[in-house]
Amino acid sequence: MDCFRALVNYASSCFNCQEDSTQGNEPNERTHLLDNPVSNSPAVLRANNEDREGVDYPNSVPKKDDVSALNKIIQDTAANVIDVAAMDIHHIEPHEYSDRVRFYSQRLAQQWNTVPHPNSVSHVGLLKDIPNPESVLTSVPISHEDLGMIRSMVQKANVAVAEIKVKHTENLVVPFRIP
Repeated sequence: MDCFRALVNYASSCFNCQEDSTQGNEPNERTHLLDNPVSNSPAVLRANNEDREGVDYPNSVPKKDDVSALNKIIQDTAANVIDVAAMDIHHIEPHEYSDRVRFYSQRLAQQWNTVPHPNSVSHVGLLKDIPNPESVLTSVPISHEDLGMIRSMVQKANVAVAEIKVKHTENLVVPFRIP
């Protein structure tokens, strides 16, 4: 019985999900992120920056670490963002610009030639796409009523598509309030 209890205690300790409390109240990379996510957001940090100068909390990471972490995030973001509006064609030399145009045109032509295009296929005969023309030619032709119904449905569909209107309700591009 003691062996069974030891085995159960061992299994329960293996599958128990408790974190080590050996660190005590020491701040680490998780404590300052998980304490209060609202107060750790960059907007709130900027807004409350004046209020918190000189105030130190015992369980918080020093302000220097927060500032350096925010600066690192800003630097990483700035390094990974491509500012399309700031790009200007005048910063490129004219010969470099013409080289790029020629290179892109060559690549586009190369890719264009590898794709089969339906417009470029020469139509040799009328019955090219029909696998068994005898069955089509010997079938009963479409009646005038069916043909009239098809035409009226196409006209109604055309009118319905023409009446489609898009109503503007909100902006598709929402500007971020980044200073």
